[in-house]
Amino acid sequence: MAGFPKLIPAFTTHIVLDPAISVGSVSKSGPLTVAPFTSENSFLRSEPGYPVKVDAVFVHGSDFIRGDPSGKHVRLDVNSVLKDASGAYISYKYSGIIDMKPGPTAVLTGSSDAKTTEFGDVLTHVLFETGSDELKLMEEKVYVASGRFIIEAGKPPVVEYVYSLICLENFGIFQELFSHVPPSYGTLKGALSKSSLARSKSFFLMSLHSLWSMIESYSSKQY
Repeated sequence: MAGFPKLIPAFTTHIVLDPAISVGSVSKSGPLTVAPFTSENSFLRSEPGYPVKVDAVFVHGSDFIRGDPSGKHVRLDVNSVLKDASGAYISYKYSGIIDMKPGPTAVLTGSSDAKTTEFGDVLTHVLFETGSDELKLMEEKVYVASGRFIIEAGKPPVVEYVYSLICLENFGIFQELFSHVPPSYGTLKGALSKSSLARSKSFFLMSLHSLWSMIESYSSKQY
């Protein structure tokens, strides 16, 4: 149906967590927990074919976690800074929600039974800010993410997010997005087909069939 947004795979993030800090009950809300990020092995990288090329590591960051009164969900409030391989700095902020199913609950409570969870238990919306001209497009777009927890023996927990650009069904957004690289039908189709959309349910809501139809329609008019 016209007007509904589409999702374009954009970035993958790994965030390695230090042990959580319990602040306790605060005046603004109920119990507050802070989960600091570690810089080592924490990164944000562009998906293959996405025109905004990012290869950044976390300088610092923390997740301020507040539980709903019902106990069924927790709310995320993240503030952090990334440094790209180019030397540019990126402010990385997001809000999100975790569905406190048994899997995420085991991870967040430090249970010995904790295991890697499925994508979709964590959903977020991210805001990027940067002074870099090469990365400025990140400020001008809206991105959402599906996340999961990765648990490996002897290692700290990792939050993995896969971010997608939200765009209108109108194919004009592709023209604007891919104006940063020499566009071609083959390049565009290859970029989408090689993305991690094919490897998991992480890039939810995206229909390849409808995208190919849009690409074919646009290609027949422009090339």
